[in-house]
Amino acid sequence: MNNLLFLPIKINIPDIIHSIDDNLYNLNKGVYFETWSATQFTNINEVKKHPSFKIIIEQLPFKQITLFKQNIQLKDVMAHVDVNVNHHSKGQISNEEHDNILKNEPAGYRIVLKGKKDVLEIFDGKDWKKVLLPEVPFAYIINSTKFKHRVVGDTGRKTLYIRGSLDENLHNQLIQKNLKEYYNYALFENNTY
Repeated sequence: MNNLLFLPIKINIPDIIHSIDDNLYNLNKGVYFETWSATQFTNINEVKKHPSFKIIIEQLPFKQITLFKQNIQLKDVMAHVDVNVNHHSKGQISNEEHDNILKNEPAGYRIVLKGKKDVLEIFDGKDWKKVLLPEVPFAYIINSTKFKHRVVGDTGRKTLYIRGSLDENLHNQLIQKNLKEYYNYALFENNTY
């Protein structure tokens, strides 16, 4: 499925997750960039203490989670890829995890908790394409290593970003199941399948 760039993924997102107190995230060091603020959890046991996060994690095909991050968009997020050579060379991602992500693309799991459903744009190799979610909140997968994406015009957008080593079979089953239901939302490299 390496030519698949974006696909909505239907999972159960608990209602309580929309009202999570931001103080919960102060338990971990916040990271602030020009375009977003983030709270990163690298200890997955801390994440599992929150019942809503545990429900989400149990539905995703990860063998191991190495990063669970909440992002709040402060202004437009310009074009970027999530996992690149710099992450690998700086030791922010292991060889095994990097190889696992490359092998299983699209491998970037995201959940939009708050925001617009029509502001994510992905470069498909030829053109910038606007992709849609069926609704918000909703989950999706995106190619994390090769194709740039950006979010314009959604200040205050709140997302979860989850990264780690994927169970290849469970990941592919989830993709196939959701391709049947959300094929019209999917984006493929150069719009080919």
